[in-house]
Amino acid sequence: MEIIKQQIEGNPIILYMKGSPNQPQCGFPARATQVLMACGERFAYVDIHANPEIPANRRPTATGRPSRSCGSTAN
Repeated sequence: MEIIKQQIEGNPIILYMKGSPNQPQCGFPARATQVLMACGERFAYVDIHANPEIPANRRPTATGRPSRSCGSTAN
């Protein structure tokens, strides 16, 4: 959790995403990065697949709900 805390404190805008802004692996991060870039906003990102120190059940989400895979239809 300390890593996540440092990442959040060190970056005004940070996306926890599957992939990277240039190669997103999911629809939401693809749209989010497009919007941020179109607005000229600087942002950091963390590829959750490349960072095993961020456990799946502890990954931050915008809604506070557990994160889901892109293909999931569950609420």
